[in-house]
Amino acid sequence: MNGHLDASSLKDRSVIVTGGASGIGLAAVTRFAEGGAYVTIADVQDALGNKAAADLNAKGCHVSFVHCDTTDWESSVAAFKHAASFGPNKSLDVALLNAGVGGDRGSLTDQVLAAPEPSLDPDVIPTRPSRKGAAVNFLGVYDNCWLALHYMRLPSQVEPTTNTQQKSIILTASLAAYADMPASSDYNASKFGVRGLFRGLRHTTAALNVRVNLLAPYWINTPLVQSALPALEARGLKPGQGLSWASIDDVVDAIIRSATDPSVGGKAWAIWPEGYSDMGEDEAGGWAGDHLRKHWEIQRQKGDNMPFKPGARLPASEALSVGEKNPVLAAHMPVNGVQHEEDLLDSDNYDPIEHLDQIFSHPSTLSSVSQTFEILQAYQDDLDDEIEALEDEQIQSNAECLQRMEASKAELAELFQRIESVRERALRTERNITEMTADIKQLDNTKKNLTLSMTALKRLQMLTTAYEQLRAMSKTRQYRECAQLLQAVIQLMAHFKSYRSIDQIATLSRNVADIQRELLEQVCEDFEITFSKEEVAQKRGLLHEACMVVDALGDAARSRLTTWYCNTQLRQYRHIFKGDQEAGSLDNIDRRYAWFKKTLKIYDEEHAAIFPPHWRVNEILANVFAEGTREDYKGILSRTTRNGQTIDVQLLLSCLQQTLDFEHALERRFNQTSRTSIDTMASASDTPVFGQPISDAFEPYLSLWVEAQDKELAGLIPQYRQRPTKLADEDFSSQHVIASSTELFNFYRHSLAQCAKLSTGQPLLDLAKVFGRYLDQYAQQVLLFYISEKPTGGTPSRIPSVEDVILVLNTADYCFQTSNSLEEKIKSRIDDALKDKVDLQSQADAFMGIASAAVRGLVRRVEVDLEPSWREMRNMSWSKIEIGEHQSPYITGLENRIKDRSSEILGMLHKQQYARAFADNLVELLASTYVANIAQCKPISEGGAEQMLLDTHAIRNTLTQILPGTPPPLFLKRVTAAFGKIEPLLKTLQVRPSPPEALVQAYLIHISDLSEVNFRKILELKGIRAKSEQNHLVELFQMHKFSPRYKDTLVEKSPLLTPLNLSASGTSTGTAVTPAGALHNLSALGNSAAASLSTANIPANMKFDASGLGNAIIDRFSSPGLGTPRDGAVSPPPTGTGMHTTGDGGFSGAEAGAKLNENLKNIGKFFKRDLGGFGGIGRFGSSKTTSPAPPEDRANNR
Repeated sequence: MNGHLDASSLKDRSVIVTGGASGIGLAAVTRFAEGGAYVTIADVQDALGNKAAADLNAKGCHVSFVHCDTTDWESSVAAFKHAASFGPNKSLDVALLNAGVGGDRGSLTDQVLAAPEPSLDPDVIPTRPSRKGAAVNFLGVYDNCWLALHYMRLPSQVEPTTNTQQKSIILTASLAAYADMPASSDYNASKFGVRGLFRGLRHTTAALNVRVNLLAPYWINTPLVQSALPALEARGLKPGQGLSWASIDDVVDAIIRSATDPSVGGKAWAIWPEGYSDMGEDEAGGWAGDHLRKHWEIQRQKGDNMPFKPGARLPASEALSVGEKNPVLAAHMPVNGVQHEEDLLDSDNYDPIEHLDQIFSHPSTLSSVSQTFEILQAYQDDLDDEIEALEDEQIQSNAECLQRMEASKAELAELFQRIESVRERALRTERNITEMTADIKQLDNTKKNLTLSMTALKRLQMLTTAYEQLRAMSKTRQYRECAQLLQAVIQLMAHFKSYRSIDQIATLSRNVADIQRELLEQVCEDFEITFSKEEVAQKRGLLHEACMVVDALGDAARSRLTTWYCNTQLRQYRHIFKGDQEAGSLDNIDRRYAWFKKTLKIYDEEHAAIFPPHWRVNEILANVFAEGTREDYKGILSRTTRNGQTIDVQLLLSCLQQTLDFEHALERRFNQTSRTSIDTMASASDTPVFGQPISDAFEPYLSLWVEAQDKELAGLIPQYRQRPTKLADEDFSSQHVIASSTELFNFYRHSLAQCAKLSTGQPLLDLAKVFGRYLDQYAQQVLLFYISEKPTGGTPSRIPSVEDVILVLNTADYCFQTSNSLEEKIKSRIDDALKDKVDLQSQADAFMGIASAAVRGLVRRVEVDLEPSWREMRNMSWSKIEIGEHQSPYITGLENRIKDRSSEILGMLHKQQYARAFADNLVELLASTYVANIAQCKPISEGGAEQMLLDTHAIRNTLTQILPGTPPPLFLKRVTAAFGKIEPLLKTLQVRPSPPEALVQAYLIHISDLSEVNFRKILELKGIRAKSEQNHLVELFQMHKFSPRYKDTLVEKSPLLTPLNLSASGTSTGTAVTPAGALHNLSALGNSAAASLSTANIPANMKFDASGLGNAIIDRFSSPGLGTPRDGAVSPPPTGTGMHTTGDGGFSGAEAGAKLNENLKNIGKFFKRDLGGFGGIGRFGSSKTTSPAPPEDRANNR
């Protein structure tokens, strides 16, 4: 019943193998998978299981691994569910229940004898025996068998279930299930249990269309058995010495047969070293007894000394190791011949008392002292015997080693003798062969020399004949034949270079050189005569054949003839267009090119047929012309500048353009491809044939053209400044930009295109710097001017309209984006070495600064509208209010004005980021203005403070509703934070001065600072003017502020009260501020969305003037007193003169412009950073709304 079986009939079937990661299970998995089954490995050995699945899947199999502990129900259920769903039929077909472990050593009897003496003491509880073997080997198999039957009931989705019992369960038991095994009661019992499960199940599963079979292997070389070998060796059993292996292939064959053969059901297969066979597990077979007796006898005859036998008990001395008779002792002694990793018995500082305390841990264990002594004595005797045996073995092994070493020395000497003998024989053989072949070598040399002589003689004959023919042909000017003969003579002559020491060969070599010179001179003479007599048309054929001779003569001859031709053709040109004559001036540059085009036409019509195409004579002629022309231009331009004359820029550009066109035409002619145009860049792999040899002469003078662009731009900026933001008859659109910005960038685009055509080197970099300089001026002198407050000869000053500010904001945004695009465009055109020097980022940041100023200007419009409401607030008698009720009368008007003006402005802002910036700035403005007005309302009663607190909540609620739609959470947080800073002030003012301790404590809790000056401000706001009362309160403040309760919570100065100035009275809304005033305005700003444009802490009488914005930001971090009025007004900078501001700012002229530009850049960086952080907005400048149209599209949008 042997022979490897094929599992291909299980193709696409679902199989589960428990314990399938190693040993018998892995061998079965491999056979199933190679047959095409979908196999699930269920095992606790994750690393081995995953590796097995990966290896088999790499071969095209279908294998998966599932971690499964068969003693855990949930783990087993998950594994069987996976197996049923893994295959295409969504059922379970085969289950090999193979998981198992080795049992505990020793029978129950021996384990009981090794345990402490029994005791009736209630505190003494016997140790429960280990049942791991029974749990895995039987209970796990029992549970898994139930699960297998359960999931095998699932109908197959591939083919219908038939009455044939296709599904199979194979139980792995052992021959230990058929014999006594005193060495391990739990292993013996668990395997008997599996056998009992098999016998009780095999006649019942037909109802479920399932067959059940049993495996009873003999010794199989698996990891499980390998782990038991040390114990077996202790009993004298070793592989080949009392122990024979059965084949694992036979086990797998029995498994495959049980799974695939429908007729095999209820069989118990024994696997012996001779193969596998049916055990006859039924009445007819004596319940396997007949089979076992037969095969036990076979194994005994083979010399196997089995550790278990039917109906017999092994002696206790063989059944148990020392450790098995005392579990505590076993923990400290070698087990199965293997030492523990850290064995205390091997320690240099071994203390037997420690072990004795553990062995005799209870008084009841002292009764086993004599037994333990006998065990230890027996173990010591065994160790002595083992040591003695090892010593005898080592002595015998040493003697054998010495004998082998002596034998090796003798063999080595003999080997050296044999090598020497072989070497001598080889030398003798070599001498004999040399003597035998000496005559043959001589004959070979003679033959070689004779052949060489014959070849040389033949070549010499050919060379002489060809030379004579060449002389004859040259005299009759038969150039075609001469060319062929000349090539042959030159090639043949090369073979005789090593023979020139022979007189005849040397004479022949000189004759050949002479005929070459004569031919060259003859050809040159023919060309000169023919061209001088203008007989080219008649002798074109002769000259073409003469060129063939020149080709054969080599590169030097060809170069001489082409140089003569070029000089001849250009002789007239050099005479006519001398640099110091009128015809050679730059005014007649078109005549130069016309003359050469005519010359090329003559070449094409009359001379092209003379020269071979590969000579490219027309290109050489063009290059010679270009080099000469370039030198002429350099001389003309150099003389002009050296003599102090001014070069006409327009003439220079006209000459350069004509030169570029000429070069372009030549490039197209010689390369058959066009050079790059103005608006495209050439590929990096394009290598021009002709290039720009002439126009290079003009490049050092392109700075004049750049200066001309500079002057033209300098005249445009004042014109742009004088224009209105839009034409009088033009309708306003919230998405339009100021027309001058598109005109400026159109000018830039045209200039860039023109310069890129002229040069992509230093002139283009210089032009980029000019662009940057006038972008700065456009930002400062045009856009910033539009949003500056203008004096009207009195007060109030004229504030820019909302429409003007919106157009400036759109224009600044457009210029920001277009500046970045311009930088990229220049970098795409300029030489690689200069790319890093092109930088317009500072100009883009300056436009962001303008955008932020425009946003602040819109906030200024709201600020002006709110002044009547603030005046009404200041006119109220806050000292007479006893209790706060509802909201103050001025709040209604304030709220309406905020809503109306904000709605108007937000409706014009088409980009979300600017709308959000406006709202944030407005919040900061109202918070700081409200604080400033509170300072103007003193004295304030406790009821007045309560009323102000109610008003604060009303204003805050109004601000949360100004943005359309649902306000963003961050905006709500900003509103709450801005007005939350005011509440501590008002809560402090709500506290009565009596008792005085209450007011002091309220200040320390809400204001939380150590400043006496700030505390006095609170007293002044409350109207406490009596010196005695003030001094008493200050004394209490000084005592309390250093108390343990407050010392760790107080700051040096409150950021809210410190800048508050209570000395000013009255406000004004009709005056513009000086640049110095704007300086202090912005220096008082707190943190806001646009860091440099926040309005926190700005008093109500501070007016925004963008003209002073640059100087204002210089001292951004200074802190003038909050609420200090700034009186007076100044005119904006004179038109066309830049930002000439003087006074507190301390800057004028170019210095002021530079400072202003730097400040705009800094503001722009802050503003751009903050805008980029708004929710729902991506990269700055991009939004879902429509951006202003670029210059090229403006005509369509206007």
